[in-house]
Formats: sequence, C-alpha cells, structure tokens
Amino acid sequence: MPKPQTPSRSISNRRTLPPMSPSTPLRSSMVPPTPTRYGGSPFSRSPPFQDDVNLPSIVTPFNIEGIDDRYQRTMAQASTAWQERIIPRLIPVFIKIIHSTRGFQRLQELPIPGRRVCRCGKTRLCKVSVCRMNGMSFVSEAFALANLTAEIYDIQIDACDCVPAAQQLLEAGLFPSAPLHPSFAVELHVLELTREVFLRTSPNNTAWTAALEAFLQNLGFQLDHEGTLRRSFASALEWYSHLRNVVDEHVDVLQEKVRRDVVGDAVLDSTATPPQMGTRKRDHKRPLEKENPFATPIRRTRASEYLRRRCPACFGDMKHDRDSTADVCVCTDACFTQKREAGNMDPPKIHPHSVFISAGTCEEMEAYVDEVRGSRPLPGRPAPKKRRGARVKATVAVEEEEEDHIEYEALQVPKSVLDGCEDSFKAADESRMRSDSDRFDDTGLMALLCRHDRVLWMANMKSKGEKQFYTLALLETLFQDLPEDIVVAILYDIACQLHRSVLKWGFLAPFIKRMVFAVAVFHAFVHRLECQLRYHPRKREGLGFTSGEGCERLWHLISRLISSLRKSGFHHRLYTLNTQLRFIDENNLFALGAWMARRQAFCDNKQASAEAILAEMAKRGYSRADLAQQWDLQVKTQTKPQPSRSKHLGVQAVNEVLALRGEKKAAKDRVCEAEQTWKDATGADDSARLDARSALLEARLDLETVTENLAKREAALGVDGQARLEKAQKSKFFEYRMNALALKTLILSLLRSRNLELSELKRSGHRQQGSNGMISILSTVRMSLIRGIEWKLRSAISTSVRNRLPRIRRLITEYNKLCSKLADLAIHRQAPKGAKIPATIDLKAIPTLDVDDSIWDDAGLTDADLGTTPPPWLVDDSVKRGIRALLDEKRAEEEGRFLRNERRSMKAWFQEEWLVVNRALESAGEFLLLQRLTNLTTTDCDALQFQFQIRRTRLVALCAVWQSSLPAGDFVTRWGPSDVELAEVDVKKHQRQRNGDIVDVNPFSAPLEIVAEEDDGLAWDLFDI
Repeated sequence: MPKPQTPSRSISNRRTLPPMSPSTPLRSSMVPPTPTRYGGSPFSRSPPFQDDVNLPSIVTPFNIEGIDDRYQRTMAQASTAWQERIIPRLIPVFIKIIHSTRGFQRLQELPIPGRRVCRCGKTRLCKVSVCRMNGMSFVSEAFALANLTAEIYDIQIDACDCVPAAQQLLEAGLFPSAPLHPSFAVELHVLELTREVFLRTSPNNTAWTAALEAFLQNLGFQLDHEGTLRRSFASALEWYSHLRNVVDEHVDVLQEKVRRDVVGDAVLDSTATPPQMGTRKRDHKRPLEKENPFATPIRRTRASEYLRRRCPACFGDMKHDRDSTADVCVCTDACFTQKREAGNMDPPKIHPHSVFISAGTCEEMEAYVDEVRGSRPLPGRPAPKKRRGARVKATVAVEEEEEDHIEYEALQVPKSVLDGCEDSFKAADESRMRSDSDRFDDTGLMALLCRHDRVLWMANMKSKGEKQFYTLALLETLFQDLPEDIVVAILYDIACQLHRSVLKWGFLAPFIKRMVFAVAVFHAFVHRLECQLRYHPRKREGLGFTSGEGCERLWHLISRLISSLRKSGFHHRLYTLNTQLRFIDENNLFALGAWMARRQAFCDNKQASAEAILAEMAKRGYSRADLAQQWDLQVKTQTKPQPSRSKHLGVQAVNEVLALRGEKKAAKDRVCEAEQTWKDATGADDSARLDARSALLEARLDLETVTENLAKREAALGVDGQARLEKAQKSKFFEYRMNALALKTLILSLLRSRNLELSELKRSGHRQQGSNGMISILSTVRMSLIRGIEWKLRSAISTSVRNRLPRIRRLITEYNKLCSKLADLAIHRQAPKGAKIPATIDLKAIPTLDVDDSIWDDAGLTDADLGTTPPPWLVDDSVKRGIRALLDEKRAEEEGRFLRNERRSMKAWFQEEWLVVNRALESAGEFLLLQRLTNLTTTDCDALQFQFQIRRTRLVALCAVWQSSLPAGDFVTRWGPSDVELAEVDVKKHQRQRNGDIVDVNPFSAPLEIVAEEDDGLAWDLFDI
C-alpha cells in the first residue's frame, strides 16, 4: 500500500472544522461495469460500432513485482490503485457533480464531508488538509469575483472500501492527492484553473505550487518549509485530469452506441474478397516477396469514426472524386527536439484519446522493412560475408559504365537526379545521427497531419535518424482506416526517396495505386530542379495550394513542452503530449471555418491574377494550349536522363577542379593578408600578436588543405577529364564558361546550406519565444543550462549565416564578371557559332531557390546549347510568366474543388453529430437500463442527459462560429440548430478565446516569425501557402 503523501502538519493560522455528524454520503447508481484492459493503441482493426456499450479502457497491465526501487514501486502501486479501484468508482460521481453544480458554477454549495458510520465496520479515520478558493459567484449566468481569496484547513472523514475517501471528497467538490489514504485535497476550481493554465503554458508544478505557497503565506498561512504542496498538488492534478479524460471517453462510447442506431454499420463484411491490385511492371528484378505482417484492411463504406473525429473537413463525408487526382492530402515530418533522456521510467498510464500508434506497430514495420531490404540476416541464417574492396570496385564500375535511366515509369525522374537529392538532403541518410540515442531513450516524434493541420497519428521515435519505417507505419495505419477507393496525396520532405523505396521494395503494395507523392514546399529548395518539376506541389497536378508544412506549425505549438518533457517519464511524456494535442485540435476545430474563408479568398485572388496574365498572353499570340505545350516540353527536356554517367561525372570532376583552383587562389590571398597583419603587429601587445599568429597559422593550414585536395582531384581526372580541362585552358570561351558553371554549382550549394541554417534559426527563435512561461524555481539552473546550449547553437548558426552571405555575394560578383566576359567574346566573334550567353544573377536580391527562380537556368553553360535554337520556355520571360500563371490557374481550380468538397463534408459531419447528440439526449435512460443498474433515480438520468446537453451546446457554438466564416450559400438548408439558438451564441467571444490559445492558423502567413536579416533571400510567404 503506498504511503500517504502528507504535507506539513504544523501549518499555523489554519482553522480546523469541527467533526460533522455521521451521515450517509451521496450514493451513485451509475457504477459502470468492470472496464476492459487494453494495450495502448487507439486504432483497433475491429469495426467502429459494437453490439454492446464498451466503457473506456482505463486500466493498463503492469507488473509491479518486477520493480526493485522502493519509490518507483510505491508510485506503481498508487497508479494501479487509481486506475483499477478509484477512477472507475469516480466516473459516475464526477458526472453527477458536473450536473448538480451546473458545470462547477455551484461547487461551493456542496457540503463538506465529515465523520460517518458504515455497516461494514471497517472505516478508517483520514485527516485531510483541504485547499479551497473563495470569492467566486455565478448569478444569472454571470461570473463575478468578490474578495477572491484562498484558504487551507483540516477535515476528518471515515473511509472504507464501500465508500472510499476519494469518493467522499469528490462529492464535496474536492480531489485527493492519493487514491486510498489521502492527506491533502484540492478544490476542483483550483485544479480546473491550473489545468487550463498548463494547456496554454509549459506545465510546471513546481512554479505553480511555489506561487500558491507564497499566496497562502501572504494571507497568513505559514508552511513549515518550501515545497510542501508540490508533490501532493501534482498528484491531485495528474489524476483529476485523467478522470476528466476518462469521463469524456465514457460519454463518447455511449454516443457511439446511438450513432450505430442512427447511421448503421459503416463497415462492410470483412470476409469479402479484397480488391485485386494490378501487378506493377518493373525494369529490374523485383525483390523476393516477404510476408506482410499487417492484416488486409477492412472494407469500409466511409472513413473510420476515429478519422471522422480527427478532421471533419477531410473525413466527415469522404467520397472518391473521379475528377480529382487526390481525395485527401496528408503531410508527415519528424521532430528531433522532442526528446526524452534515458533512465526515467514511470508507471503505465495511457490517454483515452491517444493519437500515438503502438510501439508494437512500429517494431513490426521495422522488422518487415529490414527483412525486405536484407539489412539484417533472417532468423537462423548467418549474414553473408562481404569481400573487402568489392563495394568500392562495384561502385566505380557503375560510375564508369551505367547509363543514366529512369528506374520506374511511375517515378518519371532519372536515377542520377534521385541520387543527387538523396546526397543533398540530410534526412535521406537514415544512418545519420540526428540525436544521441545513448543519452536519450526517445529521440523524437514523427507525425501525420491532414492539410488542415489536424493530427491524425503520431509515432514515438527511438532510433537515430529519420528512419523510413516510421513513415511507412503511419501510412499503413492511415490506409487501414480508409475506404478502398480513396486516393491519398502524401507530402514529405523526401517524398522522392519514399516513392522510390515503395516502388523498389514493394512497401505498402496494396495501396500503391492510391498514393500520390509530393515534397513539402518549405524543403523543396533542397531538391534538384528536375525533382521539383515532378514533385513540387505547385507544379504537380491535383494538390491545389496544399503546402505540406502543417508539421512545422505543430512543432512550434508544442515547443513549450520541450524542456519540461526532457526529463519526464515515458508514459507521462506521451500523456502530456496527447493532452496538448487534444487542446490544439479543439481550438483548430473552431477555427476551421475561418481557415476555409481565408483559403477561399487566397484562391480567388490567385485565379483572378492568373486569368489577367493569361488574357495578356492571349493578346501576344500565346493561348492556354500553347503555354501548356511549352510547359510539357520544359518538363520533358529538363527531366530526361543524362547522356552518359561517365561523361556527366567527368564534367562534374572538371568543375570541382576549377572550383578548387579558385579556392586555392582565395586561400593564397588570405595567407598574404595574414602575413601582412603579422608584420604590422610586431610592436603591438601580446594579445594582438597572438591573434595575428593564430590567423596566419589557420590561413596557411587552409591553403595546405586546399592544395592537397586539388592535387588529388587533378590526379583522378582521367583521360576525358584532362582533355576537357585542356580544352578549357586553350579556349578562353570554354575556360570562362566552365569556370562560370563551377561557380554556379558552388553558389547553389552555399544557398542550400544557408536556407537550411535560416530555417533552423527561425525554429530556434520560435522555441525561445514559446518558452517565456513560468520557470520552475528549483529547476532554474537546469533551465539556464538548456537555454545556454540553445543560445550557443543559435549564435553559432547566426554567425555561420552572416559569414556565408558575403562569400555568396562575392561568388555571384565573380560569376557575373565571367558572364560579361563571355558576352564580350561573343560580341567580338570569339565564341563558337550559336553559343548562348548565360544570364547573370541579381546581386541585390539573393536567390530564394524557389522552383521558378532563374538561378536554375543553366542555358549557355553546357555543350548541349551549342548550335541550337533556344525554346521559348527557356529564353522568353513572358512565356515563363505565362506558364506560371497557367499553373496557378490550375492549382486554383483544384483548390476550389478541395474547398467545396471539404465544406460539404463539414456540413454532413455536423448534421450527423447533431442528430446523434439529440438522439442521445432522449436515450439517456436506455443507457442506464443497458448497464443493468438498480435503484435508478431521476438524478442519474438527468446527470447523463446533462453531459449530452453540454455537447449539444458546444455544437451550437461551433455551428455559429463556422456560419460567421463560411459562404452563406452553405447554410441555405439548415445544419441543425435553430436560428434562435444560433443568435444566442457570442461568436466574437469564442473567436477571442480560440485565437488567444493558439498561433494564428492563417495558412498564408509565415509559419515562424523572427526578425530576419535584410535581404535574407528567402521568400517565406511562399512556404506556408
């Protein structure tokens, strides 16, 4: 039995209430049947509707006998007592308390518990210190504060197994700190206030209880020592929050029973033959088929009820649209800042509304992926031995002999381009150490969101790097809950690599024809231009203006939890994240109508501007068909395979040699400057001479390193490379052109690195802005250390960004000079016939690496341009502008189709919810009869009806808020609530409440706001459309 957590008993100036006369406490006839155990996954493959009413799963299996630590064993025993013995008893009591106090408005009218006599004769005397808040009043639906104050006093109660102490305290509007022998209890008003505060700031029990202790001391209540209330208050708050969540789930289950009666089964016979998927044609031999550990999806006529609750706009009334490329858009990304340090274990406690897929699902997918790829030997089979040097020789042979080609017809991107994207994007390297798994048990989070930034599922990451099996597990879970004809667009930072793996290894094979891949807008600049033409959401058909950056906004919203969850227990971390995500989703639901209105306005503006440009192009002789033909020609030309692998590598090697020669020249200049500084510092003080000497040694070391690298590159050029280099040395035109191409390649590499650093700088800035909540007094040192590390990282990134910009501008200047020299040679007829002059780069506006940026244009820098007539899409700026307008018009049409379907889905979802909740109000008595209860009273039925009335009132407010934003035409037919009910809703009040809780959900504003450096070169408004 856990030892009671007792605060100091010598609290002076504290009044003690006299013992009350024995009385029989409020009995509840709404005791639920024994709850069932569960394994922690909310995504059961069973149909969403069951014949019987199942209560929420609130008990977690746990082996207490295996715990050696005394403190952990005590905590585990208390957790088991809460979940198995106390919480089930408190569910009906809490429902009655909400009803009798009209949602806590009359909480202080409840009688204070006292001594009592029970027939069992096994009562135990409990002395409980009570913390209450006085001075609140609710009169005629108005709230008033009159001399708001707090007090703490002692009471005595008799507890037994028939009526536990927790039940007696809850009936009085109090919640205990321990399940069986509490010594401290807190009023529900105080707990509710604290819970609401912690949903909007970083949860910090130490700071809150320290402030409460100081407040009580100012009122004259003297505590023995600092931190008296911390552990007791934290326990009461933790289990009170869990009780609220379990009660919500309890009412959800009862409501789902009504839904089945109203709607009927949404799942077809699972024994029916699944649809046969066509066999994909492969250019290469398909890997040996492995057994898929995941069951065949249940045939559904609509999305699962879980998905319909997650996003009404996407899944409320989901139907396949034959005119659309995709029916729903989702995005996925990983976050490596949400870590948990190793060694912190706690008793199991799972949120009833958890969005996390089970660890077993991730492990099954990991084992399946590793088995298919052959990275691990099969059980009982030794790993194959690899000959030393064989991999190197094979790689060299491929580079010399393999022709560039398109691996799979569905990819439509050459192999060389995909290899380049994999090399340039850090997340593609799964073996890269993104976090220290030796220090952290949990290394990050992987989320799957819909296009309305609503979390669908989340996975807890334990591996180093962004392992691909997490994404595959999330997508497998999604398709299990969808109808068999729904097409899903998947936006991912490395979507090209995910698409490649799915085709190469056969992952998610039953769903391959129902998937459309695209890269997220914010990370598109990391990919090669050829890849962007196929995977950029603004260039790919069917995605509208979906950006795929909802995960970035989510990571910001939960960034305030980073420090508090870094040292938390495993289950506490996931529970806190689920609580925060549920709060964010609730606010997002009310803001969904405003989101639709802003997206519609943006879509209309885009379409109007595009039509104006296309009308202007028509006057110039370019119709929409002509522009579409030019766009198709551009895509086919720029995504065709390279002529030969070896030739391409030779050109690249020559470019690297030329770039290193430029680096060597710059390094020599730095050495000369450092030597002059050393000479000038001869008569200076020791500090200046030491700095000058260090700078000189560093400059000489850099020159030595560049010289060695250059010698190695020149020796590895080969015959073809030497010939190209000799050709460049003999012809000024070819020399300038190859130097210009080498410089441009270097500029692109530096711009990619700079953009990634800027994005990390913005995230770190947002994290600091989001961590301005209460700081724990006892953890100030630890917080200062964490912030110190973050500040050093931020300073290092800022320094790198500042140092990189002058170099980029210097290289752009050198590149523009080479372009001018090429133009002079062409004027003086010293250039080859038909040679084109490359365009210069604007030095005032640093390129953003957007897919439409002119820096991607390599016209005039390759031999392919000699003696050919340039197409209009390459050299005509007006045609380029017309193509962009044509694509914007198509995206606007697709976005409009999305919005119309989503508004229809929202309406259908709301009408069903309205019908279900009203039917539930009428069926409250039937629920009690179904549970075979005796001694039913009118109070029991009224209490349950009050829960459904709360939900009905919420739906009325939701309808009024949506109606204020959505087009009037959507409300021609009534959604459910009457005009009188809608008129009584204060829409502005709800909007103020929601907007104050979350960051603006405007999908067109920058996701992260910090003061950026002037001319930072990033078009942030394009990333968050």
